[in-house]
Amino acid sequence: MGVKEMLGRVKERFNIDEGQTSPPLQAAVRCHKGKVREENQDRAAIYTTPLGALLVVADGVGGLSAGSLAAEMVVEGYGSLLSSADRGTDPKIALQHATQTINQAICDKQLTAKQSMGATVALALVRGTTAYVGHAGDSRVYLIREARMSRLTRDHSIVQKMVDHGIISDDQSRKHPDANVLTRSLGQKAVELELSETKLVAEDVLLLCSDGLWAYVEEDALLEAANSPLLTAEQCADALLDLALHAGGSDNIGIIFLRVLPAGSI
Repeated sequence: MGVKEMLGRVKERFNIDEGQTSPPLQAAVRCHKGKVREENQDRAAIYTTPLGALLVVADGVGGLSAGSLAAEMVVEGYGSLLSSADRGTDPKIALQHATQTINQAICDKQLTAKQSMGATVALALVRGTTAYVGHAGDSRVYLIREARMSRLTRDHSIVQKMVDHGIISDDQSRKHPDANVLTRSLGQKAVELELSETKLVAEDVLLLCSDGLWAYVEEDALLEAANSPLLTAEQCADALLDLALHAGGSDNIGIIFLRVLPAGSI
């Protein structure tokens, strides 16, 4: 399946394209159950695929076993399906096809298990200098460039709609009682991945995370922890995880940190 890492740590610099059309990348994965939850329903992994480096974070929705299983199906499903994709396939088509296949599998599993289950997903497929960013739910992808952080995803949630309509502020949305009510996630009928493209340059950072990080740590603190070029990807990922735990660790925490290195760094 070409997996780089599952539920743990990856400490590696790698280049996906042997022809050197892709920049070298440095990445790290963290997945932690936090300090309160009995089980970790977050999953995170990095895969090497014919279409590029695939980064996936999923946050399970449902009972203890159901949420964990859904998140595993999401992360392993994207890894397996993209790893077997033809190199010439359009990345967006491949990602949407994988989404439909995984979503149907989760829907089928709900019928046999007779319980509700699903998962959010945030992913990035880095091919050459382009990142294809996709999500469903409230797991997020951030871009950090030149000491500035921008969010590349928009939460599929009730509170995000309230923020968009000016009913509440972004800060208020974090503590709203409906903060966990999603409008889209895998495991629902007719779900599509919301996709966008971003051009990457040297020293860019992609941060993928579940709400166990972003809902408890302010963006200024995230930026400070992730923006130091003197720290390795491993050290930045550790710093981000520590922030979530120091904020109380009330939820599971899934993190992928990826830095684009200058050409010739490997």
